[in-house]
Amino acid sequence: MRTVPNANRMIRIFLAALLGAVLVATAASGQEKVKFPIGVGTKTLGTSMYWLANKKGFFDEVGLEV
Repeated sequence: MRTVPNANRMIRIFLAALLGAVLVATAASGQEKVKFPIGVGTKTLGTSMYWLANKKGFFDEVGLEV
């Protein structure tokens, strides 16, 4: 008979942890994009990675406003 209260306690702990994880995830997704200035003056071979990343949307995926 002692296993039932322990099972109920474990279920409550699991549900509380799940609720906490959901609340943290929703709070994190509501944050603004981070402004990250990049100074690139020309479109040369050495700076093409910044132009390509911006054009392909890689900065948006990670939450950066470049």
